[in-house]
Amino acid sequence: MLRAVVFDLDGVITDSTDHHFRSWQRVAAEEGFGLPEGVSEQIKGLTRRASLEVIIRNQDRQFTEQEKARILERKNQYYQEFVKGITSDDVMPGAKRLIRELKAAGQKLAVASASRNARIILRNLALIDLFDAVVDGNEITKSKPDPEVYLKALDALKVDASAAVAIEDAAAGIAAAKAAGMKCVGIGSSRHLAGADLVVSSIDELSVEDLIELGG
Repeated sequence: MLRAVVFDLDGVITDSTDHHFRSWQRVAAEEGFGLPEGVSEQIKGLTRRASLEVIIRNQDRQFTEQEKARILERKNQYYQEFVKGITSDDVMPGAKRLIRELKAAGQKLAVASASRNARIILRNLALIDLFDAVVDGNEITKSKPDPEVYLKALDALKVDASAAVAIEDAAAGIAAAKAAGMKCVGIGSSRHLAGADLVVSSIDELSVEDLIELGG
């Protein structure tokens, strides 16, 4: 029986993919290296550090830990500049409706995100008060596809994995949710989200009844 729904943030509740990509583009240009083709999809759901490792692994130059730390700090500064402009108008179509309907149905709700800015973004979206728990990049040491962020969200909600469903938009996030023992809905293309139990093209297509049925 479904008792809780755990949402990824980026690409599910709001879409700041472009903000991330523009931040990486800016710092990469400053450092004099290019971004790999298709990198935006590759780094979905990953922490900032894990994203950097993907971006630089095939570069011609080597990066010291000091250089990596400088890149990560500047990337986050640029991203935070973009984040300041996020408002309630940036909630994905259908996301606020689904969150409120789940809340009204008595479901516990959490956000499980690799982003260290998750709480700031949720406040700017005017949604943070609807969630019973938020676990973000400040509280985890392992990036998705490791299940740590989902296990911590389940612990915060005091709900067993078998009674919870995750909503994700990235293959790494789906793998993390499944490793935590949860059912998972994928938002996007089934070509990239083959591991999900249910795939819909947008969160606007998802209903409380769909989630209850999936949660069994």
